[in-house]
Amino acid sequence: MLNYYEILGITRTANAAEVKAAFKRLAIQYHPDKNPNNKIAEEKFKLVNEAYQVLQDDYKRALYDQRLLYKEEVRSYNTAPQPARSNYPPSARKTYHYKRRTPSGNFANLPKVHLLALGSFLIVVILFALCYRLIGVYQSKNEYQAALLFYKNGEYEQSFTKAHEAVLQDDKNMSAYYLRGLLLLNHLNNPQQAVYCFSRCLTYGRHIMEKDSENLGTLADFYLQRGICFYKTGSYTNAIDDFQHTLQLRTEDETAWLYLGHTYLYKRNDFAPAYTYYTKILAKNPTNYDALLGKSIVLFHHQHFKKAAKGFEQILQHNPDSPQARYYMGRYFLVQKDSTKGCEYLQIAKELGVEEAEDMLKRFNKLCVTEKTVRNL
Repeated sequence: MLNYYEILGITRTANAAEVKAAFKRLAIQYHPDKNPNNKIAEEKFKLVNEAYQVLQDDYKRALYDQRLLYKEEVRSYNTAPQPARSNYPPSARKTYHYKRRTPSGNFANLPKVHLLALGSFLIVVILFALCYRLIGVYQSKNEYQAALLFYKNGEYEQSFTKAHEAVLQDDKNMSAYYLRGLLLLNHLNNPQQAVYCFSRCLTYGRHIMEKDSENLGTLADFYLQRGICFYKTGSYTNAIDDFQHTLQLRTEDETAWLYLGHTYLYKRNDFAPAYTYYTKILAKNPTNYDALLGKSIVLFHHQHFKKAAKGFEQILQHNPDSPQARYYMGRYFLVQKDSTKGCEYLQIAKELGVEEAEDMLKRFNKLCVTEKTVRNL
């Protein structure tokens, strides 16, 4: 049996404030955010949290103290020396017969008094635990509102700290978990930790179907954001599952369509479903250039070069520095046997960071140099 007092480094007579202070100190020390990829720190954090969940609750702490005391008594009895057995035969031993005494007088109702006192004590403990829970929920809401205000003002570090405090006060505060996940995903560059936050939202928020004033996100948002986390951490199968769940709840979610298209095109090289999702997006929003780029790439790989080139040209009109559009336009002109333009586009794509453009230039470098020399003559 674990000794929660030793885990938190406190005595058995520690009050609620000392328990909470010890927990906060150890939670900060062993928190996964400060100890990434540290299994030992993660296990210690779980033990500290488990000890705090018991010792901060008066009713749970009382039950735990009884169990701990019982274990210690049993251990001391087992280790104590046992008295030597009598050498006398059983027949020679004296047998005593005891008569049960019945309570009388003022002590006749003593068991009833004990039961009444125990019942009163339990009622007080339950009321105290309920009040403590309500206070924690109230404090958690206040911390969340402060975190939301920092988030809207662009103060993301302070927002994350307040959201973390809200979660510590109330482990079922979905809005605080959702905000914490958004911060980790979009602003603190930690999608792996954000997966845990959105998973907690899915655990406690499966009944939420529409956004209201008290909830930051809906069930579809929880699946969508966790899917994005999986996509960014390389768990593409899990990402596809979460995006599909998003579309079951919100059938025309463009973000889910876009990430599904990107997953099938860039990560699975599966062009057919990617083309389907990009087409759905462009049917609703023709100016979605990410979808237009993906669809044009699919068309290029299916050798519909002219249709693909129109898409790339449209993208370059909107965003002249699109590296992939430059790269594929270079390949298009090479297919059209215009190596000069092809090399020009590939050179720009290389400068914009496309590694494939550099490999393509090495293959066609002599041809590009020859044509350039001929034109100069």
